[in-house]
Amino acid sequence: MFVSYAQAAEEAKETLQELPESTMESFSDILVRFVPMLLIFAVFYFLILRPQNKKRQEHEDLVKSVKKGQEVLTHSGIYGKVMKIAEETLEIEIAPKVSIKVDKSSIQQVITK
Repeated sequence: MFVSYAQAAEEAKETLQELPESTMESFSDILVRFVPMLLIFAVFYFLILRPQNKKRQEHEDLVKSVKKGQEVLTHSGIYGKVMKIAEETLEIEIAPKVSIKVDKSSIQQVITK
């Protein structure tokens, strides 16, 4: 049972005539496709990016507020007293007459007594 080319062409012509005049998608179809992506982006922003930016800003404020004489804790677990403050580093005294230089961003918290 072979289909002739003429018969196949005729069936294709009938199929094309049955198609709607406009195959363009309506605005609602486009909206239905993009709304889920926008919702995923919004959830990603509010659950991940926003809290991370807030935490980063709080740490920057903490580092800027460090003053000479305050006790601090570094991320590596070293407690010390701030002796000198430079542009990017701090010198902290960890024992009498023993001081180390650390990066300002390594400060985890200021110890209050």
